Amino acid sequence: REVSRDFLKALERDLLERTMRHLDEVHQRKRWRLAAHRRSFKREALEKLCATEDEAAELRSSLVTRYLLNSYKGALALNPIVREISLTHLRDDPAEYQQAHSGAADYHMRHFKAKQIVGSQSKLGESFAELRYHLVQARREPELSIIGQRFIEHLKRAITSVSPIPAAREDLDERVGALEALLGGGGAKGLE
Repeated sequence: REVSRDFLKALERDLLERTMRHLDEVHQRKRWRLAAHRRSFKREALEKLCATEDEAAELRSSLVTRYLLNSYKGALALNPIVREISLTHLRDDPAEYQQAHSGAADYHMRHFKAKQIVGSQSKLGESFAELRYHLVQARREPELSIIGQRFIEHLKRAITSVSPIPAAREDLDERVGALEALLGGGGAKGLE
């Protein structure tokens, strides 16, 4: 027998909402903060929300066992429906919303605050795009210009005027993605 997709989506939403009601208030608020992440995140994002690693492990376990948090190859992501519901709650409290984005920004900033920026251009481009989004939402634009300048300097060292255009499609896409993320809000004209 075939079951309507709309019925299954409604059932999933209802089941998830009932499950979410059984979380204690502290875990609910932390789930709301995790909803600020538009993409999957690593365990470090959970640890930034919690005081100890044990508390982070308990939160992760609680969310995973209730099917609110998906875990795949070390990457974590809230169930899409759970994320949308959590974002709705988060938007109702502007201070909490700003704080959630500030925490997400701190998570993505780790690549750019290190002594030396390392990583593939595509990963750094993705992280910079996410960082830019979260810093704007958290109203921390001054930090964005500082981080953007560091990223520009890193790319200038990696990509020079005599750097060959990558022949492999993947490498070319990686470079275009990194430059697009950086130059999206205006930036180094030399890199254009």
